[in-house]
Amino acid sequence: MTRQEVEALIESSRRSFRGESEIVIGPNLHGADLAGVDLSFLDLSGANLHGADLSASNLSGANLCGANLHGARLSKANLTAACLDQCNLHGADLSESNCVNATFKRANLSESDFRRAKSLDEKSLEKANLTGRKK
Repeated sequence: MTRQEVEALIESSRRSFRGESEIVIGPNLHGADLAGVDLSFLDLSGANLHGADLSASNLSGANLCGANLHGARLSKANLTAACLDQCNLHGADLSESNCVNATFKRANLSESDFRRAKSLDEKSLEKANLTGRKK
């Protein structure tokens, strides 16, 4: 899948709400192969990325708040300054990922793999579920 295809899915996931304001319902990218794709600065908030392959992808500056990344593969991904607050990352592989200035506040990181992750700041893990996290 390409960045352009992801952008089209994001746009098609927008829905009008009561004619007054627009809310964004995240795109369904369940099991998507996004390995190595440049997704920097995209708004993927609320996206369903359950089981997706995001290994070696560029997610720098991306908004993934509230996304479902259960079992996702993010090994060697660039997560610099990405927002992963309130994400479900249960069982996700973030080994060797670059986490400089990434935030994981109130995220579910249970059973996730952060071995050899770069610059993971414990302060960015505020109120996160760290049960069984591998570091």
